Amino acid sequence: MRIACLDCETNYEIPAEKIDPSGQLVECCRCGLVFGVKPKEAPITVTASTPKEDKGLGATFYILLLILIALLAYLFVAKPNYLKLLSGEGIKKLSSLAISQPVMTTDSSKAALIERNGGGKILVVTGWVKTASLQGQSKGTVTLFAGEKAAVAAIFTPGVIATSAELKELPISKLEEKLSGKPVGEFGDKTPFMALFSNPPEGVTGHTVNFTN
Repeated sequence: MRIACLDCETNYEIPAEKIDPSGQLVECCRCGLVFGVKPKEAPITVTASTPKEDKGLGATFYILLLILIALLAYLFVAKPNYLKLLSGEGIKKLSSLAISQPVMTTDSSKAALIERNGGGKILVVTGWVKTASLQGQSKGTVTLFAGEKAAVAAIFTPGVIATSAELKELPISKLEEKLSGKPVGEFGDKTPFMALFSNPPEGVTGHTVNFTN
């Protein structure tokens, strides 16, 4: 039976019948190492991992470590949060902005100077507003400007307009009464509006349209 020392790896030939079947202690004559053997077994060799195996195990460990680091970086560094908590002041600010946001017109408003049949001129500003933006009895204000200075303003009700014939023929008092009334009928996505200036100032250079609830 061939036996190899676990320390110096010296090989020995020992008769199998001289070895206790339950195990036998032997001593290496070369290095003095005492170790146990059993009969009918393969030669005993050093069972420590080879450098190649250690290298493989180390490489696997470092690969797993790098994957873990990359995952943590993705979750906590590179990947931003999907929800952002707002403070009380932030919510208040957003709410105030939403409430004060003016109703937006769908098209640019236009100002026109109209000559009346009985003489004289009036100025009307017309346009469209999104119906969904109007709430209840919403009112609008058109302000005329002469240069950078506000000259005069007129209040109107969205959905109340006059025809071109009425603008030319109706008395001013009747025309103002008509345009100050309530909307008749329902409108689709857009609601028309008209502001009347029966005595427009000289030197008008522009206008603004604002809506209030």
